[in-house]
Amino acid sequence: MTSKVPPSTPPATNPEYSIAVSQASVPIAHAVPVNESFTNANAAGEIHCHPKPPPQLSGRPTLLECPFCHHTMVTRTRDRIGACTVGTMFALFLFCCPFFWIPLCCRNCKNTLHYCTNCGAEIGEKTESCC
Repeated sequence: MTSKVPPSTPPATNPEYSIAVSQASVPIAHAVPVNESFTNANAAGEIHCHPKPPPQLSGRPTLLECPFCHHTMVTRTRDRIGACTVGTMFALFLFCCPFFWIPLCCRNCKNTLHYCTNCGAEIGEKTESCC
């Protein structure tokens, strides 16, 4: 024989719960921690988010602050074939076929991806102009 447990009072009608909820209610803009460098509050107290300008990246590892984990470090880089590389290879293939592979060996013809060494996030990409 099983005994049924009477249902408890729903949270909306429970006075203790209602008091706790009303005291804990905080506007969302104030409940989320906000990085001051990303925000600007106007006279009415409204918060507007403005992204930081992208960091100045080069084709080599660069010293900067990660926009994700805010750790100051030298970036880890990886080269990637971009439109410049493919365009140069195509031009060399048309005009000087034996040397079309050379842009694959030149770092100046490739795009450079920058990654944070602390959190591993991709910080940005430096796109190269055509060789």
